[in-house]
Amino acid sequence: MAQKILRLTDESKALLANIQKVGDRDFLNKQFVEFFDKQGQKVAGRIIKNSLSGGNGLRRRTGSLAESIVGRGEIVGGLPAIRVGSLRGPALKYVRLQEFGTVGKGGELPTITPKAEMVKNIAIPLPPALTPSGVPKKPRPGDWGALKFIPFKNRKNQNAQGALFTPQEYAKIKRAIRAKTFNGLRGYKALYLLLRRIDIRPKRFLRDGFEAFLPELEKSLAAFIKALFFSGKGAKPA
Repeated sequence: MAQKILRLTDESKALLANIQKVGDRDFLNKQFVEFFDKQGQKVAGRIIKNSLSGGNGLRRRTGSLAESIVGRGEIVGGLPAIRVGSLRGPALKYVRLQEFGTVGKGGELPTITPKAEMVKNIAIPLPPALTPSGVPKKPRPGDWGALKFIPFKNRKNQNAQGALFTPQEYAKIKRAIRAKTFNGLRGYKALYLLLRRIDIRPKRFLRDGFEAFLPELEKSLAAFIKALFFSGKGAKPA
């Protein structure tokens, strides 16, 4: 029978012997959780700095997403571990969509459709309805007052149903139509685009950021273990 033999190095044998001598699981867990807590904070900082800079489609607006990213050490299944993710704040409601995406764009989560039975479309704010940093000026279309709907005709994209305009902009369109100078809606400022569904491309910023940190984590962990079990004095988190 074919076999593959794994042999322990002298250093590994010494490590096992030291672990057996310590024999205090609570002490070991505390040491490793402190180490992983430090490393978790470090990788969270890297993700915020490198992955939320806009290069992967994530652009900071309110800063709530960056504020939600947390890394910490904890016990999972009886063993020390690092947990890194969006664990707090208002970004919790949409960060999962940003990370995993929807099936229509190669992601894992369902395509976004209107929740209410009587609502047929989803209103997407356009630049005139956004601040310079890309934050909606008002929470909902209804907060603008009575907006005017103009449907898209002869559209190639069956998902886009039409757009919402302020009464003032709507009046400009009507005047242009009467004067026979109307040449399409492109030259007018719509506040919202109405879509039947929305799909989001997966950004995977948490997974990619953590994987990029793994080589550094492995080196730090090796040094930590060596100091913890061979110094005879314990170790401090790196």
